[in-house]
Amino acid sequence: MGPTTRLEFLGITLGSVLMQASLPQDELWCIKAIISLSTTAVLSKRDLLSLLGRLNFAMCIIPHDISFFYNDFVESEKSESE
Repeated sequence: MGPTTRLEFLGITLGSVLMQASLPQDELWCIKAIISLSTTAVLSKRDLLSLLGRLNFAMCIIPHDISFFYNDFVESEKSESE
């Protein structure tokens, strides 16, 4: 195996060219499959917990600035309901 610019470590794909961290494609596929299943059928408790666990893990990849967007979203929802 020669030099590479992408490395998967502990379930996170690290890219050295763009200095980015991302989820591997198979993890994204699993999340999308569970979500698409939830739109056509009722999820079991096990499936729901699996989805929540995978999304919780994915949150460590998303920049922490997302909390600012979430707060803006909550405030916009409050103002629309008034």
